[in-house]
Amino acid sequence: MSNLPFCTAVGSGRFAALLNQTSDALYGVKAPGLERLADDKFHLLVEGGKWKGCWSQNYYGMICTTPLLSGKLLDYHLHTLEIFFEYQGDGKTADENGFTAPPGALPEYVSLYKGFPCPRYKNDEGSGLAGEFDFWVEGNAASVASVCDVLLAMRNREKSALLLPKIEKCLEFILSRKDPATGLLKVGVAGTLIERAYGATFRSKGVTEYGLPAGAAANTIYALRLAAEVEEFAGNMSRKEFYLKEAEALQKALAQLIEKDSCLINYLDADGIRHGVPGASRHGYFETNCNHDAAAWGVIPERVAVRALKEILDFSPTPLAPCVWKIHDDTHWSYQQPGDEAYGGAGAHWNGAAWFSSQGRYIYALLKYGLFDGACAAGEAMQAIYDSGTMRDLLIDWGESCMGKENPDAEGVYYIDGFGAFGGVLRGVAGVEYKSHSVKLSPHLPAEMSSYKQLRPYYWGGKELFMQVEGTGTQVCEVLVNGKAVPGSLTGNSVLLEWDSLPEKAEILFKRV
Repeated sequence: MSNLPFCTAVGSGRFAALLNQTSDALYGVKAPGLERLADDKFHLLVEGGKWKGCWSQNYYGMICTTPLLSGKLLDYHLHTLEIFFEYQGDGKTADENGFTAPPGALPEYVSLYKGFPCPRYKNDEGSGLAGEFDFWVEGNAASVASVCDVLLAMRNREKSALLLPKIEKCLEFILSRKDPATGLLKVGVAGTLIERAYGATFRSKGVTEYGLPAGAAANTIYALRLAAEVEEFAGNMSRKEFYLKEAEALQKALAQLIEKDSCLINYLDADGIRHGVPGASRHGYFETNCNHDAAAWGVIPERVAVRALKEILDFSPTPLAPCVWKIHDDTHWSYQQPGDEAYGGAGAHWNGAAWFSSQGRYIYALLKYGLFDGACAAGEAMQAIYDSGTMRDLLIDWGESCMGKENPDAEGVYYIDGFGAFGGVLRGVAGVEYKSHSVKLSPHLPAEMSSYKQLRPYYWGGKELFMQVEGTGTQVCEVLVNGKAVPGSLTGNSVLLEWDSLPEKAEILFKRV
C-alpha cells in the first residue's frame, strides 16, 4: 500500500490532485514523510530540526492525522500525547525552572535536550518573566482533545483505563478556572495557544489580571465532548453526562464572545472590555485561531462559523491563515520589545505569522463548510512548502515571508507542524468523527466531483474504512456499506456507523443527487 494514491476521482481534478499529493507527503511516497520525525529511542513524534522535544501547541495540528495513522506511527502519535500526561503537575514537583504546576495541569512542552524527557510547565520564551505567566490552560484542553481522539480511534481499553484518571485530573484543573459571573474560563497571561501575545488584563508593568479567552473555551468544549465519548467507551456513564453538561454550559457562555453574529472576539478582559473586535478603534483586530477552531469543532452556530471563515479568506494576503489580522495592540508588555528581537515585530511570531500547526484545523474547518477553493489553496500552499525541501513551523508577514533570522535552522529540515496541515485535507474530506461505539463520516467533496474512490483507509480499531462517493450534487440520498443499505443511519449528509455492525474492511458508498 506504500505507493498507492489516496484516491481516484472523476471531476474536480484540482481537489483530487491535492488529496493525492498531501497523502504522498504524509506517508513519504516520493520524499521522506512523517516517519522522518519518529524518535525510536523515546517512541515519539518530535518537533524536528534543532528543536529537541515535543511542544503541545505545535503538535495540536496533528489531531487531524489521527484517522490516517496505523502501526508504529499511531503508537508514537499516542505516546507523544501520553508524555504530557506522564509529567502532569501534582502541586509538589517543580520543573527545572522551579515552577510547580497545579494538580492536573500539563506541561507546555517536554524537552529532550538532556537526552531524557524534562517537562516545562511554563515557556518564558527567553524572557525570564515566566513568574508573571499563567499555566498552559488552552494547551491543556488541546492535549486532552487530541489524546481522547486517539483513544477513540484505537479502541484500546487498557490504554483508556490508564489515561482516563489523568484526563479527568486535567479537566478538573481547567474547569477550576470557571468564572461564576460569566461561565467562561479565567486565563492569565500566556495561558492560551498564542502565548505572550495574549496579554489578559494589563494593570501596570509586571501586574496583570485574568481574561476570558474564546479559544480556551472553544477547545475545552471540544475536549469535554471527546472525553465524554471515552468515558462512555469505558462504561463511566455518570462521568460522561457530567462532561456533556459542562460542555453545554460552556458553549452557552461562549455565545457572549460572539460579535454581531459574525465571529468570535479574542477575549473579554477583567473590566468587561472586548478585545479582538474587527474594525474597532481599540483592540480592533481579528483573532484567527479561536475562530477556525470553533468552526472546525462545531462549537459555534454554522452561520457564525461560515462568516468567520469567509472573513479570514477575505483578509489573508496568502492562502494560509495568519494568526491575527492585522496586529495585536494588547500583548504582554514584554512581547516584541527591545531585547525581545527573537520574536520580531508586527507580522512575526504570534503577531501576524501563519503558523503551520494551525493550518490543518483551518483547512478541516473550510472543508466542513464547503469552502473548497480556500481549502484547496491553503493545502496547495502547504504542499508547495513541503516540495521546496524545507518545512519549518511558520511564515512571517501574515504568511508572505520565511521565518528568516528570528529562528535560524538548517536547510532541509521538516517540522511536525506542517504534517498536521496534510491531515486537515485528508481527514476533512470525510469529516471523520470518532464516537464511543460509532464513527461519523460526512463527505466534503465539490459538487462537480461525480465519482470518488478512496484507496488508502481511515483506521478505526482494527478496521479499515474506505469512503466512496457517486453522483454530482450536494445532497446524500443513500449510504451502502459493502453493497448493503445502512437503515436509519443517515442524518443530513452524515452517516453514523456502529462498531458492532461494521465489517473489518468497510467500503462506504455515499450516493449524491
